[in-house]
Amino acid sequence: MFYKPVLFLLLTFLSVGSFAGKLTCQPFTDMVNLGNFKSGQIANGTLIEFQCLVNTSIPYGSAITYQRTSFGTAETNVTPLMYPATLPPISEADSGTYTYCYRDQTCTYRALSKGQYFSLKLYYANNTLGAKPGQYVGQMTLYQTPLRSQGPREQVVTFNYYYSIDALPCNLGSKAYEVPLNNLDNRLQDNPYGTASIILNCPSASEISVRLAPSDGQIVNSAQGISSTSLSGLNMQVKWNNQEAISFNSNYVKKLNTGQNNLEIRFYPKLASATAQPAGSFRSNYTLTLDYK
Repeated sequence: MFYKPVLFLLLTFLSVGSFAGKLTCQPFTDMVNLGNFKSGQIANGTLIEFQCLVNTSIPYGSAITYQRTSFGTAETNVTPLMYPATLPPISEADSGTYTYCYRDQTCTYRALSKGQYFSLKLYYANNTLGAKPGQYVGQMTLYQTPLRSQGPREQVVTFNYYYSIDALPCNLGSKAYEVPLNNLDNRLQDNPYGTASIILNCPSASEISVRLAPSDGQIVNSAQGISSTSLSGLNMQVKWNNQEAISFNSNYVKKLNTGQNNLEIRFYPKLASATAQPAGSFRSNYTLTLDYK
């Protein structure tokens, strides 16, 4: 299950769009979805493409620079590059008004003539994304940055982008568990139970949604996790190791740590009625579903 974007409302308060000046770029867009990635993936792809118009000649040359901002506690890791190669490379700008480049020697300036159109395509390559699953939201602002001493930079366009990092699945120690109960007193006076210890080895910390349901028995009491077994007069109740009943088809969120984790589920045979005296062998099958958030 992929982590769903939930931050749209926060972004409606951000200033986005194109700004009148010596250089104008379209389209006006407020959100770019870069898609889903795996934890630690090296990402490559297109960020966004603009069509730009030069409104006033810049004979001494100008460079395209950018600033990026991350929202929330997660730092975005998308560095833009310029395409095609005939355009000046894009450089990171500092926070000053009369700024040139974050590292001045990386700027490449190009003379621009009034009425000139050109395509500005940003892409990202060899960006190593973070390992923590979740959604990463950022904002990027592009500037027209003139050659030194030719005036302050001008904001050209601002847009927001987001991408999601999916949790890598944990490795199950086994996909099938047998829970022996041995011989039982048909009055079940000692409240016997069997335990399934489900081991998950996880490459990173994450959250999962756990859901349990009987595969073949009839549900007797869904909220209390009770279903029938193959033996008449005998039911089965399932609980977590803290004695909390597991409600069938309900989602339980569990936090998993990096490394080995253990989900313990207990199975309690229950008499179907006060007068029931079941005798014989029985079985009760369940399906456990794990959804990664």
